[in-house]
Amino acid sequence: DVFENKGYTVGPNSINSETPMLGGDPGKGRKIDVLPYTGIPMFTRQSLVNHRDTIAQIKPLIMELNSESAPENGVHANYWSQHLVNNWHKSDTLRAILEKNPTLTTFSFRGLRMSLKIISQMIRAHHDRKVNRDVFFIRLGGYDAHIDVKTNLNTHIDDLNKGFEAFRAEMVKQGNYDKVTVLMQSEFARTITPNTSDGTDHAWGGNYFMFGGGVKGGRILGEYPGTFWDTDPTNIGRGRLIPTMSWDSLWFGIFQWY
Repeated sequence: DVFENKGYTVGPNSINSETPMLGGDPGKGRKIDVLPYTGIPMFTRQSLVNHRDTIAQIKPLIMELNSESAPENGVHANYWSQHLVNNWHKSDTLRAILEKNPTLTTFSFRGLRMSLKIISQMIRAHHDRKVNRDVFFIRLGGYDAHIDVKTNLNTHIDDLNKGFEAFRAEMVKQGNYDKVTVLMQSEFARTITPNTSDGTDHAWGGNYFMFGGGVKGGRILGEYPGTFWDTDPTNIGRGRLIPTMSWDSLWFGIFQWY
């Protein structure tokens, strides 16, 4: 909302699911665009019950059915029709734009890497999309490892590394690496010591990481534990560490740069 009030064209985008953190004032800000990581969907004949007609023949009929409603129609019918037509046009336009802006790097067909691929295309196409400020959100699950944390992390961290490696290479090739910042956050931290199932349990203080062409990296902000034994003043037992910085304080520098 703040950036739009200052004249910026902002694109809040979430991959596969909506998130409250991108939402602004419901009466002012634009709605979040939820993008499938597999690409922008297309309304095809397979979307219809009647397969005898082509999409070109069916589209005018659907548009007519969802055109301006009669005064006696309910507000829900009007809302449905208007959003169906708007999103259909929007999806067709965005799909055509992204087809003209393929990635310059190969992304394998894995969840995170496919999400980063669609984001890379969106970034490359920002001029065609007429957007000068973008925010992208990806939600990653599977890290709540109460059992066998070693196997879990070996799988997930490898996917994370390869995904970010491909994304960084793509941003460098596009010439956009200095214009992009990636922030990795965790919903909650994990205990340092294991439980009886070789897993970890919910904790308190954790760590985030950030990278990008404009980030002064290689540093730890906040107070790192002097030891992981219970004698450390930040350790309240079982390796649950007290945070030394607020989770939202890191946004201050990003917003100043953004």
